[in-house]
Amino acid sequence: MDKIFLNTAFSLLLGVFTIFTLSFLGFVFGFSISPIYPLLGFFVTFLTLALRFKKDGLTHRKIAKITALLGFLLVALTFLSGILMDPSCDGREYHQMGTALLEKGWNPIYDDIYAFCAEHFKNIHWSLVWNEAYVKFSEIFAANVLLLTGKIETGKVFNGISGLIALFYAFYVLSKPSFSRLDTKMRAVFSFLLVYNPIFLAQFFTYYIDGLMYLYFLISTLSILDMETALNKNQNAKTLAPPIIPRLIFIMSSTILMNIKLGGILCFVCILLCAALSFALGRFWPVVSFKTFNTKVFWSSVLTIILLTLLSGINPYFTNVSKERHPLYPLAGREKIDIITPNMPKAFKDKPVAYKFFTSLFSRTDNFTFSIDKNPRLKIPLTVHKSEITKFDDTDTRIAGFGVFFSAIFLMALVLAIISLVTLARSLAWKNNSANNNDNANFKNCNKSANSLNKANPFTARQGNKEIALILSILIISIILNPESWWARYIPQLWAVIIFIALFVWQNLPEISSGSNSKTRFIKGFTGALLFLMFLNSFLINGASTAWAAKYTYRTKTAINKLKALQKQDPEAIVRHVPQNEFASMEVSYTRKLREAGVKYDIQR
Repeated sequence: MDKIFLNTAFSLLLGVFTIFTLSFLGFVFGFSISPIYPLLGFFVTFLTLALRFKKDGLTHRKIAKITALLGFLLVALTFLSGILMDPSCDGREYHQMGTALLEKGWNPIYDDIYAFCAEHFKNIHWSLVWNEAYVKFSEIFAANVLLLTGKIETGKVFNGISGLIALFYAFYVLSKPSFSRLDTKMRAVFSFLLVYNPIFLAQFFTYYIDGLMYLYFLISTLSILDMETALNKNQNAKTLAPPIIPRLIFIMSSTILMNIKLGGILCFVCILLCAALSFALGRFWPVVSFKTFNTKVFWSSVLTIILLTLLSGINPYFTNVSKERHPLYPLAGREKIDIITPNMPKAFKDKPVAYKFFTSLFSRTDNFTFSIDKNPRLKIPLTVHKSEITKFDDTDTRIAGFGVFFSAIFLMALVLAIISLVTLARSLAWKNNSANNNDNANFKNCNKSANSLNKANPFTARQGNKEIALILSILIISIILNPESWWARYIPQLWAVIIFIALFVWQNLPEISSGSNSKTRFIKGFTGALLFLMFLNSFLINGASTAWAAKYTYRTKTAINKLKALQKQDPEAIVRHVPQNEFASMEVSYTRKLREAGVKYDIQR
């Protein structure tokens, strides 16, 4: 049963990666994006799914049912993405602009973006500096979808597809022997909450990519654990090469991660640092070692990822260098553009990172920039103010962007983290006392009411703890190294940190409770309350962001339908449309919708 989730996640990821790979290889050889690419991607997805299921012994009838269900989900997600429009500024300003350029045939390696834009859109948009100099996974994938559907809004289906990949893969990894103390219900809860991230939900109906980057960061991190535990049949072997599927998932997800936005490079570096540190410590400190991990296979995979990233990143890295710019222009170099200062509250100017982080975390949810004379206002956790209600629907909320209940969630997680540290110390002491293989005797002292959580033997329980510790170290270091951690959209992985803390406590409940019924009930209740509060926090953001997209869609469709009605009365009438100066790139998003609706228009200069 668990392999169904693995095979589905792998097949979807392989299809997405096929579309992306064909696209950037086409750029290298001088071709623009072709509608053949998405068709091949979908073919690869369903062919791989059928072959994997057949290898696992599923009947043809069951294979057909699962394949049909997956096909329905993909169609439904595409339809939903097309129905609800992107109301965000960045989504319409430069993400849709980049998608439209690629759909028109722009080759980012060889074509000058300004000349191409002037030829095809009769205007030079201010956003082109970002279209030219940023990595482009989301725009490339969206342009491929756009070539098939002809609808600009369907391109953001990358959110739904990536969410499915992360959900299925997380459930599979949490079904490994290392987490055998989790029953099916709790695996489903933790997997769902990992994906039900407030940043991802706030951006689900937009072309924003912070939540998307979080998903591939999560997949890449989980794939390391999958590689480590994939072959554990012979635990006496010193090294076991991981099977090809988790290795491919690591390569594909990491390559995509670094092509979503430049912050993905930092995330991948954190993965490498923590993995290398774990391998090094494991040589001298057996308690943190991953005995079945083949480091040669891991580092060869890393080399493959780096090569693929350099190849897919010819634009912007090498094209920037060819124009005598910094490889990370416009965020670095002599001509760098400061995008942070104008976006931060004035009170954060020249303040330490920790001050900005905790001030944002424990303040009322709000969204204002440097130019607005306003300061963050602290609040008591679990309280909700009227002024916060209207801020739920922002894609890039600057103050307390994780939601109105997140400060309380953070404090509750801190309590669990302290419990976790105490548990870890006990676990280490217990390990030293079990040198004579008295593991089962030690476990008999645990609470009988926790027997359902105590099915894992001590080896797999300790293995799960090491894996959670590795995940937490990767996520926490990526947050600490981010100088703009006050802005929630830049650290969506903080959400996963709290979930893995809760998972660690749940995994070690028998040891923490020490045989006490009252402790067991209290810790389970406290952890359950935390998880429910996380769901409620995300649910509010989910509902608000959906309502925001629906409201914008209604207004836009109403305006377009009025224009259609006018032209129906007078077939010769032409809409005279005037660009909005610095918002001219939004013009492309709007005129695209006019064309899709069959409205004739003329842009006046």
